[in-house]
Amino acid sequence: MEFTAPQSKPIKGLEPYLYENLSSSFQQDYPKDKLSISLCLSSRDDPAYPVIEKVLARFPDIDARLYLEPKYEDHELGPNPKIRNMSQAYRELKGDVVWVVDCNVWLGKGVCGRMVERLCGLDSKGQKYKFVHHLPVVVDVESEDAARDFEKNAIFPPAAAMNGNGALKSAPGSVVATKPAPVSPIEYISSIGGGRLEEIFLASSHAKMYCAINTILVAPCVVGKSTMFRRSHLDQVTKNHVIPSRPYPRKPGLDSLSDNICEDHLLGERMWNGKLEEEEEGQPSEWGKHDLVFGDLAIQPVTKMTTSSYINRRVRWIRVRKFIVILATIVEPGIECFVCSAYLAFGITTGIPPLLSGSQYCSTYLSTWSAFGLVWGLSAFVWMLTDFFLYRTLLSFVTIEVDENTPRFARPPAPESIARRPFLEWFLAWLGRETLALPIWVWSVFGGATIVWRDREFRVGMDNVAHAVGPASKQRSCNGSLNSDPNDQSQRSYGSDDSCEVRRRTPIENLTKMGMKTTAAAMDLDETSRLI
Repeated sequence: MEFTAPQSKPIKGLEPYLYENLSSSFQQDYPKDKLSISLCLSSRDDPAYPVIEKVLARFPDIDARLYLEPKYEDHELGPNPKIRNMSQAYRELKGDVVWVVDCNVWLGKGVCGRMVERLCGLDSKGQKYKFVHHLPVVVDVESEDAARDFEKNAIFPPAAAMNGNGALKSAPGSVVATKPAPVSPIEYISSIGGGRLEEIFLASSHAKMYCAINTILVAPCVVGKSTMFRRSHLDQVTKNHVIPSRPYPRKPGLDSLSDNICEDHLLGERMWNGKLEEEEEGQPSEWGKHDLVFGDLAIQPVTKMTTSSYINRRVRWIRVRKFIVILATIVEPGIECFVCSAYLAFGITTGIPPLLSGSQYCSTYLSTWSAFGLVWGLSAFVWMLTDFFLYRTLLSFVTIEVDENTPRFARPPAPESIARRPFLEWFLAWLGRETLALPIWVWSVFGGATIVWRDREFRVGMDNVAHAVGPASKQRSCNGSLNSDPNDQSQRSYGSDDSCEVRRRTPIENLTKMGMKTTAAAMDLDETSRLI
């Protein structure tokens, strides 16, 4: 049985390997007449626009639409830029099953079919689900390799995306200059270290908790890099959603999440806690709540991600989560290596000596700081080995269906290497990540409630409602992508008058109509759509 899969893909700025990431949506091993892709962009001035045009020209036989976001008023949508980006594409999807995929992730060619099978109960498990998703991982790509691949694929057409000096255009009248190479080791590590820290984090500490929670299914745990659900289900569970601090009611579906920043978690939470019509009537439900599609990964390449960008990203999401899942945020330091090992060492050196009163030597030694340090060191060593083998397994990419379209960063490492990184290089990144974990948490929890996301500054209230403060001053996002000039008026508003159109291209027709500002790919039951 085949289902139509609409896919929605929100796009913002020039992400590393944007061309390959977008193309992976068009290269799915899925019937082309059942795949509909919606690409959602803020405006034509976005530097990603030439890349999207190139992707659309390469795949003329795929039903794809480019949505340019219109200018929304506050009574229509909240300030969440991603939801505003996808709103119209979501409302105009052809089918019921929706696959929302971020533009900065690459997916294997069989992912779409396996997600549909899992959602609809067509695989060996035979269980239908309301919501399915993927484990996200990051690969830090060497900047030289990324530059060679950009040139090889001619991602940036010279006339459209370069100025007269050969520099990338980021916005009308603005140029993103190439920063000179740092000279000192500290400057060099600071300029690229964020990618390694993010790679280590998502393939070790985060992956352990993400997989554990989604295996025992005690609570929703979702990162919205690649998620699939039914639009009818989301509309049902959000139809009566009201935010007391907002005077304007929101439409059901994605629009109901537009007042919040952590929309992926809240989407999963609504699907987890919300009841469908048969459940409200007390009938037994055939739907499972959530399921993680193990084996498939949402792979995000990053390049030249600075250490400060990594820290800002972690601060942003912890600062948002502290208003959503307070208890989980409070206990978070206790699941990190150094703090948890200290708990263990304290418990052993204070709890066991009284039980060994018959052995004077053991009782006395276990009460010393030397014993505390030994237990802590052994615990940290075992923890480190566990993280390394988990990292090695996840980034081996043995489940990837490699073909001629598979980019370098998504291919398995060389057979002679024990892991994607040499152990010493991995260990230094792991040590840095673990050392920064507690200071980042302290600053996130006690350092305020203001965050920067998608070139805008937001203040998050106790009710988890986001309030737009103003434009951010940074020109480079946390993943190394190039964004538009923050002084550009189109970036400071929620939409611009010249961005209110939808470009639709099907195998038969080309047409233009009024529409939206988002790059989306959505996936649907009668027509698989992908919101990008």
